[in-house]
Amino acid sequence: MIKFRKENNFIILNYTPQGGIDWILNKFKDNDTISISRTFTFSKNDVYEDSNEDIFQSGIDFIVATLDKNYYKFDSDILSIEFNLYIEKNITIKREFFITYNTISIFHKIDNILDTSQKEIFIGSHEDSNFPFASFERLVKSFPNSTELKHYANARIDLIIQEYLETEKNSEEIYQAYMNKKISFNDENILSYFSSYETDKYTKILSKLKDMLK
Repeated sequence: MIKFRKENNFIILNYTPQGGIDWILNKFKDNDTISISRTFTFSKNDVYEDSNEDIFQSGIDFIVATLDKNYYKFDSDILSIEFNLYIEKNITIKREFFITYNTISIFHKIDNILDTSQKEIFIGSHEDSNFPFASFERLVKSFPNSTELKHYANARIDLIIQEYLETEKNSEEIYQAYMNKKISFNDENILSYFSSYETDKYTKILSKLKDMLK
């Protein structure tokens, strides 16, 4: 379990793994690092030792960010990213800001597409923020969940086999109905959510029309 709290100008990540923390302490004795949810990488130097909590009773605490004026600056090495990440100090830090349901690192994904000239991201509503918090929340919600992936997979499979076999449901309609509920129609990028699927669909339709014309 991962929980965040603010203490002594730090953002503290508390990690309570099933089975206890002995394996973590053994790793640190050997000067190894540990990875949590494919998102956070910690060494023994990241352990927060001023905690009021007993780490043997409440997991183990790590420092992930330090207060810097109006923002908490997150450790780039811990997140394995190339840019400096700042989140406004009045924002409540949550696990879902960092990790999707299937342990995909959100900021690592951002790092993969970010231009190398972009060295800093400031998330918040302050005048010097370059990524509004409301937009960041929308980004987090746009990552596919298990239901979306299930409907998407069904639609892709249905698209292929319906050329040869009868299918019970119209999986394409189910998928698009689900996405219509999830995505605001005011989002100017709505078509991008369907682009991959639409390409497959119309490629199959074109192939079928060519066969019919023959």
